[in-house]
Amino acid sequence: MSRFNKGLFTFLCSLLSLVIYTHAEAQTTTPTATTQVVVEKPVIVTAVPAPKEVIATPAGYMNCFTVMAGWYKDVWVAEHRVCQYADSTSGVAWIEGYWMCNKYDLGEGKCTNWEWKAPRWEKTLAVY
Repeated sequence: MSRFNKGLFTFLCSLLSLVIYTHAEAQTTTPTATTQVVVEKPVIVTAVPAPKEVIATPAGYMNCFTVMAGWYKDVWVAEHRVCQYADSTSGVAWIEGYWMCNKYDLGEGKCTNWEWKAPRWEKTLAVY
Protein backbone atom coordinates (compact mmCIF):
# COMPACT_ATOMS: atom_id res chain seq x y z
CA MET A 1 0.00 0.00 0.00
CA SER A 2 1.44 3.37 -0.99
CA ARG A 3 1.89 6.29 1.39
CA PHE A 4 -0.97 8.10 -0.35
CA ASN A 5 -3.34 5.15 0.08
CA LYS A 6 -2.36 4.79 3.77
CA GLY A 7 -3.00 8.50 4.33
CA LEU A 8 -6.34 8.33 2.50
CA PHE A 9 -7.32 5.22 4.47
CA THR A 10 -6.43 6.93 7.77
CA PHE A 11 -8.36 10.06 6.78
CA LEU A 12 -11.47 8.07 5.79
CA CYS A 13 -11.38 6.02 9.03
CA SER A 14 -11.08 9.21 11.07
CA LEU A 15 -13.96 10.80 9.16
CA LEU A 16 -16.12 7.71 9.64
CA SER A 17 -15.33 7.65 13.38
CA LEU A 18 -16.30 11.32 13.65
CA VAL A 19 -19.62 10.72 11.87
CA ILE A 20 -20.42 7.72 14.11
CA TYR A 21 -19.50 9.67 17.28
CA THR A 22 -21.57 12.69 16.24
CA HIS A 23 -24.57 10.48 15.44
CA ALA A 24 -24.29 8.64 18.77
CA GLU A 25 -24.02 11.95 20.64
CA ALA A 26 -27.12 13.28 18.86
CA GLN A 27 -29.06 10.14 19.80
CA THR A 28 -28.33 10.59 23.52
CA THR A 29 -29.19 14.30 23.65
CA THR A 30 -32.21 14.46 21.36
CA PRO A 31 -35.52 14.41 23.30
CA THR A 32 -37.80 11.51 22.48
CA ALA A 33 -41.51 10.94 22.89
CA THR A 34 -40.89 9.37 26.30
CA THR A 35 -39.04 12.39 27.71
CA GLN A 36 -41.00 13.99 30.53
CA VAL A 37 -40.67 17.60 31.58
CA VAL A 38 -41.27 18.21 35.27
CA VAL A 39 -42.84 21.58 36.04
CA GLU A 40 -42.81 22.62 39.68
CA LYS A 41 -45.99 24.29 40.87
CA PRO A 42 -46.21 26.42 43.99
CA VAL A 43 -47.92 25.17 47.12
CA ILE A 44 -51.55 26.18 47.62
CA VAL A 45 -51.57 28.30 50.78
CA THR A 46 -55.32 28.92 51.04
CA ALA A 47 -56.82 27.29 54.14
CA VAL A 48 -58.68 24.06 53.37
CA PRO A 49 -62.41 24.22 54.32
CA ALA A 50 -63.75 22.04 57.14
CA PRO A 51 -64.85 18.55 56.03
CA LYS A 52 -68.39 18.36 54.62
CA GLU A 53 -68.90 15.01 56.31
CA VAL A 54 -66.93 12.69 58.56
CA ILE A 55 -67.57 8.97 58.27
CA ALA A 56 -65.79 6.62 60.66
CA THR A 57 -63.15 4.42 59.10
CA PRO A 58 -64.60 0.90 58.64
CA ALA A 59 -63.18 -1.74 60.99
CA GLY A 60 -60.78 -4.44 59.82
CA TYR A 61 -58.08 -2.38 58.14
CA MET A 62 -54.49 -3.66 57.96
CA ASN A 63 -52.78 -0.31 57.71
CA CYS A 64 -53.67 3.39 57.58
CA PHE A 65 -51.48 6.28 56.49
CA THR A 66 -51.78 9.98 55.81
CA VAL A 67 -51.33 11.30 52.28
CA MET A 68 -49.73 14.73 52.44
CA ALA A 69 -51.27 17.60 50.49
CA GLY A 70 -49.89 18.06 46.98
CA TRP A 71 -50.46 18.17 43.23
CA TYR A 72 -52.06 15.25 41.39
CA LYS A 73 -53.00 15.62 37.69
CA ASP A 74 -53.19 19.44 37.84
CA VAL A 75 -55.37 19.40 40.96
CA TRP A 76 -54.23 20.29 44.50
CA VAL A 77 -55.35 17.46 46.79
CA ALA A 78 -55.61 18.26 50.51
CA GLU A 79 -54.11 16.00 53.16
CA HIS A 80 -56.24 12.92 53.81
CA ARG A 81 -56.09 9.44 55.28
CA VAL A 82 -56.10 6.11 53.40
CA CYS A 83 -56.64 2.68 54.99
CA GLN A 84 -55.79 -0.65 53.36
CA TYR A 85 -57.86 -3.84 53.71
CA ALA A 86 -57.09 -7.45 52.82
CA ASP A 87 -60.39 -9.29 53.21
CA SER A 88 -63.07 -6.74 52.36
CA THR A 89 -65.64 -7.34 49.64
CA SER A 90 -66.12 -3.56 49.44
CA GLY A 91 -62.60 -2.85 48.19
CA VAL A 92 -58.91 -2.79 49.10
CA ALA A 93 -58.79 0.82 50.30
CA TRP A 94 -60.97 3.26 52.22
CA ILE A 95 -60.30 6.86 51.24
CA GLU A 96 -61.21 9.49 53.81
CA GLY A 97 -63.15 12.45 52.40
CA TYR A 98 -61.00 15.38 51.31
CA TRP A 99 -61.07 18.72 49.51
CA MET A 100 -59.34 19.26 46.19
CA CYS A 101 -58.62 22.57 44.52
CA ASN A 102 -59.39 22.56 40.80
CA LYS A 103 -59.12 26.34 40.14
CA TYR A 104 -56.29 28.43 41.49
CA ASP A 105 -54.08 31.49 41.17
CA LEU A 106 -50.59 30.03 41.02
CA GLY A 107 -48.96 33.45 41.25
CA GLU A 108 -50.25 33.83 44.79
CA GLY A 109 -50.77 30.14 45.62
CA LYS A 110 -54.47 30.72 46.28
CA CYS A 111 -57.29 28.30 45.62
CA THR A 112 -60.34 29.87 43.97
CA ASN A 113 -62.53 26.74 43.92
CA TRP A 114 -62.59 23.82 46.37
CA GLU A 115 -64.38 20.59 45.40
CA TRP A 116 -65.35 17.95 47.99
CA LYS A 117 -64.47 14.30 47.35
CA ALA A 118 -66.66 12.12 49.57
CA PRO A 119 -65.27 9.19 51.61
CA ARG A 120 -65.35 6.00 49.57
CA TRP A 121 -64.15 2.47 48.92
CA GLU A 122 -61.70 1.83 46.08
CA LYS A 123 -61.12 -1.50 44.33
CA THR A 124 -57.43 -0.64 43.79
CA LEU A 125 -54.99 1.38 45.87
CA ALA A 126 -53.88 4.61 44.24
CA VAL A 127 -52.21 7.14 46.54
CA TYR A 128 -52.73 10.81 45.73
